[in-house]
Amino acid sequence: MSAKSSHIKAYILSHVAKHPEDIAALVCKRFSVSRMTAVRYLQALMFEKKIIKSGKTYDTRYYLAAAKNKSIDLPINENLEEFSVFAAYFDAEFSTMPKNQYRICEYCCTELINNAKDHSQGVHLHLETRWLKSGLVIEIADDGVGIFEKLKRVLRLTDFQEGLLAVTKGKITTDPKNHTGEGIFFSSRAVDRFVIEANEICYTKDNIENDWFYEKSAVNKGTKITLLIRDDCTRELKDIFSKYTSPEDYRFDKTEILVELSKLGDERYISRSQAKRILTDLDRFSRIVLDFRGIETVGQGFVDEVFRVFQNKFPDIQMTYRNANENVTFMIKRGLQRD
Repeated sequence: MSAKSSHIKAYILSHVAKHPEDIAALVCKRFSVSRMTAVRYLQALMFEKKIIKSGKTYDTRYYLAAAKNKSIDLPINENLEEFSVFAAYFDAEFSTMPKNQYRICEYCCTELINNAKDHSQGVHLHLETRWLKSGLVIEIADDGVGIFEKLKRVLRLTDFQEGLLAVTKGKITTDPKNHTGEGIFFSSRAVDRFVIEANEICYTKDNIENDWFYEKSAVNKGTKITLLIRDDCTRELKDIFSKYTSPEDYRFDKTEILVELSKLGDERYISRSQAKRILTDLDRFSRIVLDFRGIETVGQGFVDEVFRVFQNKFPDIQMTYRNANENVTFMIKRGLQRD
């Protein structure tokens, strides 16, 4: 490499942080070279993984690869490889985190990038990291059809919210030959806060407050997932897997269901039809926990469908529940006594 080339590259690396939008123009002016030449040096530094590029044409920006806050746009195609993306753009910064947090970030990023590639039907992937005083925020977004729309189409569901219910169960995928349906389930439990937005639905799982809820979202195209890992996070990824995995054969055999997600539209009463929505595909699990938070009461049909019909059909499946108020508990116990 000539002395001039080394000088130009050093100049770029020392100035790009303050001039992400016009670094090429600065190089042209400083060294009296053409824009094509300046871009060639930028491309060389990108190849050396010392800088990264975001955006296209008039929105192009360049950043130091070692800079923590990043905004990255990549094409979704057969060449997109989740581990290569992680290594190129995130590994150096995430390696400064405690090992447990690094493992969580690596698992979630690679799983969710792969999901976007294989399921989204989009053409662009947007990745973003924001380092806060309290921790790290990671955003993974695509411009595809939206996860709930995709599930609705493939699983022939009647409503986007049924897609949300399916996602929270785990083991649900639109490509069972190549995917296990575990990525979102475990990612949503590994981080401190997990938010998924698509098709005007926003679902949040807050593992600090041990809460989960859903609301309307402004995102109606593609899928956006936001992860928060606090700097005091002590959660171990292996413990998350262990909680939902059989100790005998290491099979993903336990799930948790938020009963409230079975209500569609203006439905208020938790009925037999809602029980059937919940129970769809749950024979894939050995342990099922129903979470009744937010539910005022349930109907006799719901109790009968869950605790008699389903249990008689699958007697080896362990069905338990939690967060049930007095009304719900009474109806369940009453139904069990009648059996």
